[in-house]
Amino acid sequence: MIIDTQTSKDNACKKIQALDGVYSLDVKPYKNDRSLEQNAFYWKILREITEYIGEYNPSSMNEYFKDEFLGKDVIRFKQKVIERQISTKDLNTKEMSEYLEKIIAWCADVINLKLKMPTYE
Repeated sequence: MIIDTQTSKDNACKKIQALDGVYSLDVKPYKNDRSLEQNAFYWKILREITEYIGEYNPSSMNEYFKDEFLGKDVIRFKQKVIERQISTKDLNTKEMSEYLEKIIAWCADVINLKLKMPTYE
């Protein structure tokens, strides 16, 4: 449930008050996840890049770009340190747009492939 107006806050409170039994509730700031259109465009350009280069595959390029532009989260627990590759699933729409722009710039600079960002409505 997204709570973004006074009406939606009131409705949420009514639903909570109507609950019977014991429940757990997790309320957190809303994150506008990357869009399906952005994800589809991302995989489209990964296919274009691999066809242009003539080697690798979209999944390999996905891993390359994540490492190049997204980096890793470092998780420390006691004496252990774990690195987790940041995924595009972790990005919101703004972050995904910035990521796509970096890939498009990389294509122009490194392999001389001109790609354009689509406009989303």
